Amino acid sequence: MILKNIAESVLTDWECEQIGDTDNYLIVTDTILPNNDCIEIVAEPVGNGRYIIHDAGTIFNYLFLYGINLYENRGKLRKLKKILENYRADFVNNRIEKKTDSDNFSHDISLLAQAIRESTIFHYMIKPAAKASFKDKVYNFFASRQTYVNINYTVPGRIKSDHKIDIRLNGKNEVLSKIISARYPSMVQHQLEQAWFAFDDIKAADRNFMPAIFYDDTSREKKIALKKNHISQIHRSRIPFCRFEDDNMQLEEIAKGHRNRQDSIL
Repeated sequence: MILKNIAESVLTDWECEQIGDTDNYLIVTDTILPNNDCIEIVAEPVGNGRYIIHDAGTIFNYLFLYGINLYENRGKLRKLKKILENYRADFVNNRIEKKTDSDNFSHDISLLAQAIRESTIFHYMIKPAAKASFKDKVYNFFASRQTYVNINYTVPGRIKSDHKIDIRLNGKNEVLSKIISARYPSMVQHQLEQAWFAFDDIKAADRNFMPAIFYDDTSREKKIALKKNHISQIHRSRIPFCRFEDDNMQLEEIAKGHRNRQDSIL
C-alpha cells in the first residue's frame, strides 16, 4: 500500500494498479511507443523505501519482433546501454530498469519512460526485412522462448566434413535437426533421404546427439506433399518429427527442454 500511495500522490495523470497478490504495481504512462502502445512500467519494492522500476522486457520483445536480437547484436546492445546511461538506467535480464526511492519516485518514473521511448530508436534504423524463410520462423520460435539455439550449424561427419544442420538445440542433450520444406512429394522424399544420410554420417563420427525433423506445414501445398509413405518411413527411422503448425504444443515442450540447460524431452 505504501508504494500505491506514493504512486497515486505523485503520478496524478497516470494509471496505477496492483499486480495480482504481489507488492508490485503497474504504472501506465502517457508516453507512447511507435506502435501507439502506452509505455507501462512495473515498480517493485526492494526494502528500506527503495524500488526497482522496469519495463518488464517490453523493449527487448519489441525489438525482437523487428528482427533485432540484442544478445546476437552486441553493437546495438552497447548502443542501447549508452542511451540508458544518460538516464542512469541499465539493461538487465532482458529489461530496462532503474533504481529509485520515495523522494525521487515521480522524477525517475518520468526519466525511465523517456529512456524506454528513446530505446526504440533502433526501430527507425531497420530496413524493411525480406520475408522470413521457414527456417527463420523455426529459429525465431525457439529464440523467442530463450532456448539455446543455433541456425545453420556445421557438423563434421565420417564421410562428409561439413554437414549443415538447420537448427541446433543445445540443452543438456544436443539436438541436431533438419528442416523439410517442399511442395512436391518427390522433393519431400529427397530431403528426407538427405537428412537421414547426414544424421547417420554424423553418428558414425562418434558425435553424441539426438536427431530431429521439423516439417514445414505453413501452406496447403506443403501439407499435402507429405504422404503416408513418408510418415511411415519417419516412424520406422524413430527420428522425432514435428510439424510446425499442427504440432505446436510439442514444439513448446521441446523449447522448455532446452531452456536453462534442463533435460530435453527429445
